Amino acid sequence: DVADASLQAAKLASNSVTTNKVADANITLAKLQAMDQARIMVGNSSNRPAFVQVSGDATLADSGALSLNSN
Repeated sequence: DVADASLQAAKLASNSVTTNKVADANITLAKLQAMDQARIMVGNSSNRPAFVQVSGDATLADSGALSLNSN
C-alpha cells in the first residue's frame, strides 16, 4: 500500500498512468490534443474522435458563435 500523497510524479515509470487510473473529470484542457480553431470534435466512421469544421448552412467562429445562413 502507498500512503495518501506519498507517491511523487518523479517516481512514476513513463506511461505508467493509464486512462483507467485517472478519475473522471480530472484531465485539464491543457492535456488534451490541440485542435484548429473553430472546429468541433465528432465520432468518425471508426468510432474515433475527429476534429472537423461545421459545414452546410452553418459556420462556427472560434469564439463559439454559431451562425445559420438563410437560403
